[in-house]
Amino acid sequence: MNIEIRADGMHISGYVNVTEKMSRPVITGKGLKVVEVIEPRAFEKALGKVDNVPMTKDHNPDIVLAETRAKTLELYEDAIGLHYDATITDEQTITEARAGKIKGLSFGMKNITDTIEERADSLPLRRVSALDLDHI
Repeated sequence: MNIEIRADGMHISGYVNVTEKMSRPVITGKGLKVVEVIEPRAFEKALGKVDNVPMTKDHNPDIVLAETRAKTLELYEDAIGLHYDATITDEQTITEARAGKIKGLSFGMKNITDTIEERADSLPLRRVSALDLDHI
């Protein structure tokens, strides 16, 4: 994650998610604990069918820091994963960035197409091939 504080706000960029990389253990919407992998092009397909993706603070829909519709957030999938570039003007978030309190990003998804692979000595592996991107 790259963070720059400028006169017009905070510019932040990096990767929301690296495709084909195993996640930390997560709980699915059905309550199953898994390790998750997002397959290549899943984000590209998701971005192609959404009008706006907000960047929210701590998944709170009431705190929108940037959004694609306002052109304060750019999202695209490349060979590495889902890349973001955002301009944030929220003073509290900028103060937190100056204090080193911004640690990373995550994303919300729904309408998921996936497969679950049981593994003998590990958590099941969930492969997500399609999704609707709700927010980052």
